[in-house]
Amino acid sequence: MANKHRGTEVVMAQSILYGRKSEDGDTQPLREHLLGAGRLAQSFEQEYSDLAYAAAVLHDIGKASDDFQAYLLNNQGERGSVHHAIHGALLTQQSQYQTSDEAQLANAILALAIARHHGELPDCIFRQQDQYGANSIFEVFAGKIPQVDQDNFTQVRSRLDELQLDVDQILQQAVSNIHEFHSTLAAHQQTIATYDQVMFYYGLLVKYMYSRLVDADRLDAAAFTMPASQREHALVQTQPDWETYIQKLADFTSTFDTATPINRVRTSIYSQCQEVSQRETGIYQLAVPTGGGKTLASLNFALHHAKQRNKRRIIYVIPYLSITTQTAQVFRSVFDLDAENTVLLEHYSRADSYRTNSQEHVAETGQRDDESLLEKLAAERWDSPIIVTTMVQFLETVMSAQGTKLRKFHNMADSIIIFDEIQALPTNTINLFNEIVSFLSNILHTTIVLCSATQPHLMQSSRHNLALSAKPNLVHLSDKERQVFRRTQIIASQELCSIEEFAEHVLESARTHGNCLAVVNLKNEAKKVLAHLKSLHAEDEFTLVHLSTNMCNAHRADKIAFLNKQLATKDAHVICVSTQLIEAGVDISFRSVVRATAGLDSIIQAAGRCNRNGERATPAPVLVYSLQDEHLENLPTIQIGKNITEQILRQHPEIDLLSNRAIDLYYDILFDTYKVQPGMNSIMDYEFRQAGGTRMYAYSALAVNKKQRGEYYNATGKQYLNLFAQAFATVGEHFRVIKNAGQSVVVLYSTQEDQECKPLTFIQQLADSSIDKSEKLAILRQLQPYTITLFDYEIRKLEDEHALTTQEIVPNSNFTIRYIDSAHYSDDIGITYDITPDMMMF
Repeated sequence: MANKHRGTEVVMAQSILYGRKSEDGDTQPLREHLLGAGRLAQSFEQEYSDLAYAAAVLHDIGKASDDFQAYLLNNQGERGSVHHAIHGALLTQQSQYQTSDEAQLANAILALAIARHHGELPDCIFRQQDQYGANSIFEVFAGKIPQVDQDNFTQVRSRLDELQLDVDQILQQAVSNIHEFHSTLAAHQQTIATYDQVMFYYGLLVKYMYSRLVDADRLDAAAFTMPASQREHALVQTQPDWETYIQKLADFTSTFDTATPINRVRTSIYSQCQEVSQRETGIYQLAVPTGGGKTLASLNFALHHAKQRNKRRIIYVIPYLSITTQTAQVFRSVFDLDAENTVLLEHYSRADSYRTNSQEHVAETGQRDDESLLEKLAAERWDSPIIVTTMVQFLETVMSAQGTKLRKFHNMADSIIIFDEIQALPTNTINLFNEIVSFLSNILHTTIVLCSATQPHLMQSSRHNLALSAKPNLVHLSDKERQVFRRTQIIASQELCSIEEFAEHVLESARTHGNCLAVVNLKNEAKKVLAHLKSLHAEDEFTLVHLSTNMCNAHRADKIAFLNKQLATKDAHVICVSTQLIEAGVDISFRSVVRATAGLDSIIQAAGRCNRNGERATPAPVLVYSLQDEHLENLPTIQIGKNITEQILRQHPEIDLLSNRAIDLYYDILFDTYKVQPGMNSIMDYEFRQAGGTRMYAYSALAVNKKQRGEYYNATGKQYLNLFAQAFATVGEHFRVIKNAGQSVVVLYSTQEDQECKPLTFIQQLADSSIDKSEKLAILRQLQPYTITLFDYEIRKLEDEHALTTQEIVPNSNFTIRYIDSAHYSDDIGITYDITPDMMMF
């Protein structure tokens, strides 16, 4: 219950300690906030609830000092001038109730989570001494803090009775969760076999506690500003009605045709996924040939498994923007949801790349500046029953140290996460990914499903750290059933050809078979192929369509819908020239495909866009050519994949590239390329360089972190003895799935049928001061499909051409949106200047 604080009486005379104050003078008692946040953190998940409760109850204990009360109630001091987060951390470290190893572990985890709960998790070992001469965060916890903070801490401790908090008892209860954690580690010792893995798990446990603390703190802060009638509803978590969703899916699929051989096998795959849904929580593989209907089959498994195992949500993680909207639209059709229904959340915009205001002041005091809705969008809680997101969002959430991103990490617990097209996982993130999903499954009871027609050998990574279930395959197909999906024949040439020759092969194939899909590795190549086709007057015979990530998601979706409509006709004279964005998950069927040589997984995925439904009785041709003078220096994954495919063709000229033998051979060579001696860092560990060029590996820095332990010894002459040495902040600062990606910009895309330019209308609505913030958040979600993320040099080029307009959304703030003028965006190719390399993941 909020209280009114009136007058300017001396803080020492007050009988109640307060935690926050709103703009109109409402105050929330500190004890009410601590217990409210504690109950929320405890309630999120059953796992490790006592540890989460302790973190939330102690996180703002430092607000009990006179200095903070004077700042809060009498506006004495600048914002941030009174430290309060450190005091909860000091309480955990200086408690004398128990000195067991598990108690010390619990206290260290709590201290790390609490100390910087308004910013980001710190590095345990500092890159350089802080202003007080500390070389590590644990030296700070040991008391290396300014005298004013020492004095405030003494005062805070003296007021624990006043707050009616038994800190020793709270900490004692939290220790039981550490024992639980150790028991789980022991139960999975076969897959958590190295000390590095154990320490990586400890680091993820810290992030998990931090996530629950940050979410609970901000939820309680938000509830404080709500009317009482709304507050309870906002804080109550409800279990999704999986039975209703199951019935809707059954109704949706009940009319599907099962007359053709392909559809009968698809039905079998769909049914098998339902039959195995009673399996225990674990990490599974769904290996289904292209065109096998894995989207609805995996959804069928997920819904029934969620009901059987009482899971909290289903999260679909997709590598390519081109299929996020498509997948979300399928789900909305299945469940009969309109675009604003919150049962399904689409979260894939890099909204956090805009310059925006901080929300920390709100969490600190309850007072609201013109907070950034874009930042709020980036910090979605992921509390919807069904979420569609990207691999970028998934990886950058867990690898981040920032509270705004990590806030949603805990909502991955007790869930089902389906990774579509897992073969597209960036090679340099494999060991990190393996450890994260294994932690989610082993520790947080999340079921993981890895979907692909070409399952990569993730279990053969350099660290062998994927905790696959004992029986990982959800579906088994007979040789006869697999043969039904043999709708194409890959014919690969080892001769080099020019872009012009490649375009001529495309035109010849289109003339022979009626239509053709051409897939190349680079956006510039796609534009050149398109240009040469036009020079050959191909437009006189065929409708030419171009696809690349130069187009916004809405634009690509419209192009794909147009293609499907054309291809559904008997005489579909169409040529589509695309980058690899069309290869995975796009439900489309051409009569022939011409592919520039790439990794075998990409070639097979391209083949999946040909004769997809068995329209042709005999296998359709997929022609593969190696392009000469192809510059893939900035795309090493594509370059390596291309090299391995060419190696296989040289050494095994008669091999069937669609066979399991070819796929296994490809991945064996690929993973051998990256293997190193056990325990050594490899490209799979994600390398980055700090300022000054110092090389670090993200995996090691989040595990034992021998490098910074050594730097600590060199700086102090003492061994670093604390168990935790993770460089949370440093890795979070440097980890990017797409390195050097810059800002998200809006494009003014519209179709001829549109009465108005939708993105421009949305921008104007955002700038309208009469529209409230909840409506603006909904508008921002609608704006996501019209955004493109550009590298910094691309932004500079557009700025040089005066092609970017900055629209202020909140007056006198950093909340702005930038959009590209229509003169630099065409219906044919999207952004109208050369951009390389191709940016697939977003």
